[in-house]
Amino acid sequence: MIFWEIRKSVNVIFWLSAAVLCGIWFFVCRNFFVVNYEDINAEIYRSYIDELSALPREEQREFIENEGSEIREILSSRDVNQTKYLHGEISDDEYLKYLDSYDNCSAKSATFNFIEAKFSRISENPKLRLFYDLELEGYLSAMTADFPLIILLAIAGCGVFISDIPTEPFVKTCKNGRNKTFFAKLSATLAIGAVLIFAFNFAEIAALFSKNLGDLTAPAASMDKFAALSDEITCFSLIFQTFLYRIIGEFAVCTIFFALSGLCRNYIAFFSAAAAVVAIPAFFVKFLPASVRGIIVYYTLSGNSILLDNNGFSVYLWSAGIILISLITAKKCRRI
Repeated sequence: MIFWEIRKSVNVIFWLSAAVLCGIWFFVCRNFFVVNYEDINAEIYRSYIDELSALPREEQREFIENEGSEIREILSSRDVNQTKYLHGEISDDEYLKYLDSYDNCSAKSATFNFIEAKFSRISENPKLRLFYDLELEGYLSAMTADFPLIILLAIAGCGVFISDIPTEPFVKTCKNGRNKTFFAKLSATLAIGAVLIFAFNFAEIAALFSKNLGDLTAPAASMDKFAALSDEITCFSLIFQTFLYRIIGEFAVCTIFFALSGLCRNYIAFFSAAAAVVAIPAFFVKFLPASVRGIIVYYTLSGNSILLDNNGFSVYLWSAGIILISLITAKKCRRI
């Protein structure tokens, strides 16, 4: 009965479309989930970080102080050296050497200032450390909800009950028309949802790990955009919790679609309701106070933002509550 419900809900075209969208989503995540730091050169940043990470904290401080003094001195003495050159006080070779130094310092000044500010912050906590974090921080900061996945879940869930409307009287009166049918439909919906959810999240994890993630054992609070997190949360733990919260939220949405299919009498009503309860909160949730976001399961769909408001545990409670309410609603609706 479960396999029949799966075949009734989705077909080969659906799975092929899902595979194509999953591949496209991997490409999008790999190439567009980045944050462009203005004037920050990734190669210069990596070179500085590689050099600094090999030094003890005090030597890092000394290196940054000396490097900062040298860069500022070279950049601030351009007019002086130009005047000396015009008056013949320095030779052509000396002036050309200075111009090379000036261009070099000018190119790395913004990146160094970024590192200097970062070190100033993390030096206050001995647990935090410098590591190459541009790609990891940029990816996690740019993550958004898997909207292609949400659309596929809606398409797969819309016909679970609506397609049975012509045979509704028979389904409600036959021996296996209530409990067994209900649990077969629920199992089919969750099975389809599980395949889609894990496929899309695997594609996104693969896109993430195709990047240079740096030291995943470092505290996530070492990254500027995640400075509010506890220094006990490592980068790897941050990645794990991010995807765990998303998967929980996506399963909650899957059960919401299951309930909506039982409540709605036609496909137009279903997709209108789905847009109202999923898309609208997903777009407007960031405008709500942090204390309210934690009770909205859709907030988990955008990834680790929930961690920044310290509402992580509430995700489990509210997601479980929404799943339970959705199942009760579907079970009690008039077509089950």
